[in-house]
Amino acid sequence: MATDKTPPHKRIARAEKSAAEWKQKATLRREENEHIKNQLKSMEKPLVQLDDGLTALKKELDTLRKENTTLSKLLEKANLTIANQQQEFTMYKKKPFVRGF
Repeated sequence: MATDKTPPHKRIARAEKSAAEWKQKATLRREENEHIKNQLKSMEKPLVQLDDGLTALKKELDTLRKENTTLSKLLEKANLTIANQQQEFTMYKKKPFVRGF
């Protein structure tokens, strides 16, 4: 800390040194900021492409889900038809011939 006992030339030298360090740090922060901004800009394009791809995949997933539900309903209907036909077949099936006494 600067006190009355510290000579003025030392206080001035410390202040100038501090100001120079502050300017240097500010310059470094600006450069880092610019570097980060450039990184963000370069990462933005792939992110947009991934987002577009995600949207396309969601649409495809919805289409496949609709197709899946349609096919599952069709399969249930086919299984029901098969079960009904098996019941009809067993109803019309002839009993084996047994010779009576």
